[in-house]
Amino acid sequence: MIDGASGSDGMQMAGGTNGAPVTAAPRTRQPKPAPARPDMALGQMPEVGGILAPEVDPHFFVHEDNVNILDVIDTLSKQTPQNVLLTGPQGSGKTELAVWLAAKYGRPCIIMNCATVRETKDWFGYRDAKAGSIFWHRSEFVRALEMGRCVVVLDEFNRLHSTLHNSLYPLLDARRASYVEEIGGMVKVGPQTVFVATANIGFTHVGTHTMDSAIEDRFGFRIEIDFPTPAQEAEILVNKTGVTKGLADKLTRFAKDIRRKASGVGATLARNVSTRQLLASATLMKELAARKMDIKLALNYTVLPHYSKDGGRDSEQAQVLQLVQGIFAE
Repeated sequence: MIDGASGSDGMQMAGGTNGAPVTAAPRTRQPKPAPARPDMALGQMPEVGGILAPEVDPHFFVHEDNVNILDVIDTLSKQTPQNVLLTGPQGSGKTELAVWLAAKYGRPCIIMNCATVRETKDWFGYRDAKAGSIFWHRSEFVRALEMGRCVVVLDEFNRLHSTLHNSLYPLLDARRASYVEEIGGMVKVGPQTVFVATANIGFTHVGTHTMDSAIEDRFGFRIEIDFPTPAQEAEILVNKTGVTKGLADKLTRFAKDIRRKASGVGATLARNVSTRQLLASATLMKELAARKMDIKLALNYTVLPHYSKDGGRDSEQAQVLQLVQGIFAE
């Protein structure tokens, strides 16, 4: 762990701004100051039941190529519902991108946590009792499907066991409808619906399942999401937490070095550091600086716990600490 000491030179923090990473659209003015937020939320998301009405955040970062392809998908959905699969490392903004799509085009949105679906009927509702009678309560998922123009996010889709895919097949293919016995009729996908599935793919993701070809083939578009460039990621940290550009640059260099050690043949670290973790680190560093404490201590509570101590001087944590000392002691 990092021992406490006096703060590093040049680490004073500036006031924060609210929001998430920048979009591809050019900025015309600076955002108004607002309380810092360490998460990657996309502005306020008022909801009716479980269906969100997300607001556009002008600071959410989307690669220009992805902006263009999502614009095409929005246009194509006006002819027939569309299916999109987003893949990439954890913390790279896949779910947030799906919500951004809804916000940008003024669409409602529902996020289905696939890891919590245990039975086929969980998609469609549950039995309930009222005034002595048993009835079937239709799920928010069904309501979102039928309302039209909704972005239906199938979050952590590869945490869903393949046996639970079957009821989704007809909703995701040309039929766009499925008979549900408990409802006693068809559930039909409304016009202009966009399904967006997110997946963390790779051997480091425990609890995930391999998606079979039958389900993958139903996603006509597949977008691979990666972390922003260091310059873009630094801008994200400045915009969202209010840290100085100097500190943001150090954090993104730290992240780049960790990602290099966690990738390819001969990787010595088991996992990346996410933009989400950097946001938490920057936020805590700002608070520690205000208390005249060593800002490096923040990494004890945001990044270091994710790495193993096993192996002593050769452990993952020892490698990360070496990077911390080399970058933040400057």
